[in-house]
Amino acid sequence: MNIPFIEDYGPVTKKLTLRGATYLPSEVFDFNKEHPIKILDASVGEISELPGRFAELKDLEVAFFSDQAFEEIPSVLSELENLYMAAFKSCNLSKFPEDRSEEHTSELQSH
Repeated sequence: MNIPFIEDYGPVTKKLTLRGATYLPSEVFDFNKEHPIKILDASVGEISELPGRFAELKDLEVAFFSDQAFEEIPSVLSELENLYMAAFKSCNLSKFPEDRSEEHTSELQSH
C-alpha cells in the first residue's frame, strides 16, 4: 500500500486515515477499487479542494476533513449517495454550495 500521507487502513472498519495531506492523492482511488473505503479520516493537513474523482468513492459513508484548508464544502460530496456525514471542524468555511438549504447551512455553521 503505497499511498502518500497514509497513516492507517482498517480492513474490518474499512477506514482509511491520512495525516498531513496537502492534496488527496490519486492512489486513494486506485486503492478503493480493491479495498472499498467506508470511512475516510483526512483530518489535519492543507487540503483545500477535492478532485472530481472523489465521486468514485461510492461506498464512502463518513468523511472527516477537520483542520484542513477548505473554504467551502466541495460540491462533489453531493454525488456520493452513501455519504451521510462529512465533518469540516476547524476549517475556514465561508461559502456553502448553492444547492444546500438555508436550514442545513445554519446547522453546519453551528457545529
